[in-house]
Amino acid sequence: MRRATSGVLLCGALLVASACGSGVSSPGTLAGSGQAPGGITESLAVVPDQPGASDFVVVNDLAAAAAAASLTPPPAGSSQRELAAYFGPLSGTGDSPVAVAPAPLLLTGVHDIEWRDELGFAPVDLTGDVTSGSPPDQLQTFFGDIDPNTVAAAVAADPVWSDELTSPPIPGQGHSFSWGQDNGIDPSRLTTVRRTGESSRLFVDDLGGAVAYWAHSTAVIDDAVDTWVGDAPSLADNPLIGPMAAALDDLGAYSAVLTTDAEQFAVGGELEPYDAVATGATVVDGQPRLLLVYANPDEATAQANAETLADLVADGESSANGRPWSDALGAGEIEVDGTLVTASFPTEDPRLWNGIFLQRDSLLATR
Repeated sequence: MRRATSGVLLCGALLVASACGSGVSSPGTLAGSGQAPGGITESLAVVPDQPGASDFVVVNDLAAAAAAASLTPPPAGSSQRELAAYFGPLSGTGDSPVAVAPAPLLLTGVHDIEWRDELGFAPVDLTGDVTSGSPPDQLQTFFGDIDPNTVAAAVAADPVWSDELTSPPIPGQGHSFSWGQDNGIDPSRLTTVRRTGESSRLFVDDLGGAVAYWAHSTAVIDDAVDTWVGDAPSLADNPLIGPMAAALDDLGAYSAVLTTDAEQFAVGGELEPYDAVATGATVVDGQPRLLLVYANPDEATAQANAETLADLVADGESSANGRPWSDALGAGEIEVDGTLVTASFPTEDPRLWNGIFLQRDSLLATR
């Protein structure tokens, strides 16, 4: 259905709170609180800003997305049919208004019993997740009801990987579990969780059971724990990622992808080069909305990109499929605050936020 976009609004002075001034708990405060982070900024406050991490960051507030779609997580031990009825709409199937992009490890979430037998928790227990960086240094961070004692019992009894298990002590911080050599692969040990037989590292908060980290090397987990206890900076502290995360929270995002690798979008587009960008999704009055945030090098570039974005939405088309943006997006808002540009548009496609990022579409493409 064609929607009018002549109502795109260019505004000034969007007030964006910084992570340090927004009331968000610091990692050291969250550690051991038993409270799972929620929202974009608070989730990133426990994710380390290690080299390469800000190149690719995906955040999902699963609890917020489920609430927006009127979904209730089924209990532990539910059937695959019951779990599919939850995870399907959460991922954008049917006429769901939401579409999260869960961490790679969670893609087998309907196999609840197998997960619990192998790791002591399952994807349906989670309220959120973050994927940061790229393999082999990718980190997956999970939030939710994760009991370290249940995890310890499960991994000790696991018939496939328990003979490779070690538990390096982390006094007063959490349970740490390690299997095999860093970044190792053993095709003879394929499981529901380890679909390629990969060696793994797992950390579970020992005082609250609200946060867990999953990686494939000890160094990545060590960096994560340093951030968890407040001894190292997080992605929320990153000077580009932090303000974009705060803006996404102001827009009500339940999912987002953020990157400081802006050069990947230099594909002959119409926007001026920016320093970082994020796309996200929210639901307002039952209507999915596409969210965009651009971190620009200066205020003049921010204003120019806001005007170009308005033109693209009104008269441009997708470089991926040729569809006019005026057909895909409704009348929305574009706002400028200093070097930051934010935008929100109603759409019938809740998965659009992820698709335009992966396809380097024209709403993100720079000269």
